[in-house]
Amino acid sequence: MVENKRVELLTSPCKGDVIPFHQFPNNWSSRTDSNRRPTDYKSVTLPTELLEHSFIYLLTIITVSIFFVNGCCTQLNTNMDVLSFSHGQTQSKLWLCDTIEQYLPENAVVVILGCWYNMLGFMLLTRNRDMYQHILGVDIALEAITGADILCQGFMLGNNAQIRNVCKDADTLNLQGHRVVINTSVEHMRDDWFDNVDPGALVCIQSSDVTDQKEPWLVTNPCPDSVSLQDRFPMSEILFAETKHFDYGSSSYNRYMFIGRK
Repeated sequence: MVENKRVELLTSPCKGDVIPFHQFPNNWSSRTDSNRRPTDYKSVTLPTELLEHSFIYLLTIITVSIFFVNGCCTQLNTNMDVLSFSHGQTQSKLWLCDTIEQYLPENAVVVILGCWYNMLGFMLLTRNRDMYQHILGVDIALEAITGADILCQGFMLGNNAQIRNVCKDADTLNLQGHRVVINTSVEHMRDDWFDNVDPGALVCIQSSDVTDQKEPWLVTNPCPDSVSLQDRFPMSEILFAETKHFDYGSSSYNRYMFIGRK
């Protein structure tokens, strides 16, 4: 078992709401969130250091919003939940991007399970698209895939398209040939997907110590600590294991991540 390190992350809470994506206001604040859909009760602004790293991501989101307002794109028939761009969501994904890149094989073929709007796939390609041959985003919710296709459209068109999003059940999907498997939503699905991962594939998993089954967390398969998380998904080799602590004053949680080879 790799020693699990702990990193403290502090920020201040403020209020925010879920709104239709095409009505995204100028003075919005992100709610905290550890995983897809479930979120903290408090909200937080993006810290200065996060804004520096996230400029290109937020610029794309604003650009898409302007397109909708001016009718330059096909009208979106669903609302995008801006919680997917919250502090906890964004920090967790940046943490994953910063860490996994050193372990990726050349021309990586990646699948992201429970991708929501696949902001993670968008971030990975924005940071260094030359590292990836293809990224597949998978989510069981059609409205999530609709949003993912809009967010990732810049990497989906033309002869050099590198990303695709599909509405499928991650637990029953054939994962053969995907040498990198990422799942940051294991507390919201069964563990059957892991049986479908190729031996020797690089696997990255994130979860948290939140166990609340009620709104807004909706946890169905809790991971109360990092040890139990690693026990659930046995690897032949653990390459990285760390815990990041999110503290918002009246609420806090631990976010775990480990990377290994099945």
